[in-house]
Amino acid sequence: MSLLLLLPVSVGAQELPQTLADSPAKRFDDLNKRFNKAANGIWNAKTIEDRKQRTTEVAVVTHELIALAEQNPSDPTAFSALVATCNAAISLENNTAYAVGGKNTPEQRAIAQLLRNHLQNEQLDTACIRIGGGFSRECEQFLRRVSRESPHRNVRGTACLKLAQLLYARAQRLALIATRPDRAKRYESLFGKAFLDSLRRREPADAAGEYVALYEQAAREYGDIAIPYQGTVAEQVALELNEIRRLAVGKPAPEIKGEDQQGTPFKLSDYRGKVVLLYFWQHG
Repeated sequence: MSLLLLLPVSVGAQELPQTLADSPAKRFDDLNKRFNKAANGIWNAKTIEDRKQRTTEVAVVTHELIALAEQNPSDPTAFSALVATCNAAISLENNTAYAVGGKNTPEQRAIAQLLRNHLQNEQLDTACIRIGGGFSRECEQFLRRVSRESPHRNVRGTACLKLAQLLYARAQRLALIATRPDRAKRYESLFGKAFLDSLRRREPADAAGEYVALYEQAAREYGDIAIPYQGTVAEQVALELNEIRRLAVGKPAPEIKGEDQQGTPFKLSDYRGKVVLLYFWQHG
């Protein structure tokens, strides 16, 4: 975190560095640009050191975003800064090896403020979309509460869908870390061993029953609501339930019909009980 952000608020604006003398909106715009540049740098890094440097910059920006929101809770920019804090923190969790766990993390502080100050906000669906990519207890609790208490149907519908997606993605990650001790240690450091143990103790079938029920509720009650880049809730639910019910690991492969390289018709079911490699290719 930048030490400049810890200066007493009583210091006159003329004494502050330019970054603190700027308006909240200007500071947010600058932080947003820094985040985008650093996040893109993570993906495009040519060396491990470069990736570490960009990752550290994202972490610094995350702390500065939550500081901006906490210093200006009544400013309109505060809401955007809180959503951006969650987005940045979750991007670190999902895409880097940076250690961002513990108590009072920027993500936890941002979620607490969103629930305390912005539960009535009609644009809270944007926060649901970002927080739906998380894993933590706080992310889950946020989506559960918003899906119950928001006065806006579009927000409740988005929260319901994103809660289903979070629980489904979490189940997939739990299955992965069960075979990857290195991943398990990282998740314990991020979210706490007690929380991870409580998730591991739950029967996978029970967890699946819950997220499937949430998907079905989302389609039934909020199917017409549009989600950016995902179509309507009903369309997204149909895609994901098809994946869960027909395409998940352990499910029978769906039938495939076609012709082999010699033009001979075949069906995938012709090879039931045999090891099959599917190689898809095309030419223009």
